[in-house]
Amino acid sequence: WRRRLRTSDVLARYGGEEFALLLPNTDVNEGQKVVEELRALVPSGQTASVGLAPYDNVGDGADLVARADIALYAAKRKGRDRTEIA
Repeated sequence: WRRRLRTSDVLARYGGEEFALLLPNTDVNEGQKVVEELRALVPSGQTASVGLAPYDNVGDGADLVARADIALYAAKRKGRDRTEIA
């Protein structure tokens, strides 16, 4: 994944099998394009569910993570291996 990301992007493990990805100066459409490209790179037989939360200049980092987490669990409830936007 790091080869696909820009030097300004931040990828970090956020729990056992969860990752957080910050895409500065990226709108929701471009963010969705990036995460779909990353999901396509997941090894065969594995899946990736994504909760995508664009920063809207409201709230703080904890709010942003909470919205992404809600979207992630919506993706899992809807069958996994998909992206849901907060």
